[in-house]
Amino acid sequence: MIELRGVHSLDPETAKTHQRLLQKLKYCKEVMVSIRNESALQHMQGQAQLPVGAERESKGLKASIR
Repeated sequence: MIELRGVHSLDPETAKTHQRLLQKLKYCKEVMVSIRNESALQHMQGQAQLPVGAERESKGLKASIR
């Protein structure tokens, strides 16, 4: 569970909303890091396999939403 630091005067409903937003932000960060890592991996593999001057077809990445 994520802990809100320095926020002591929030009512329970507001605190719950903030908690949900923080969880969603953390999930989004995980997705973005995953996309970045996959893109870097594909880029490195593509450079190693393609001859000089060859163009590579770009592929779209899909992220699942929980």
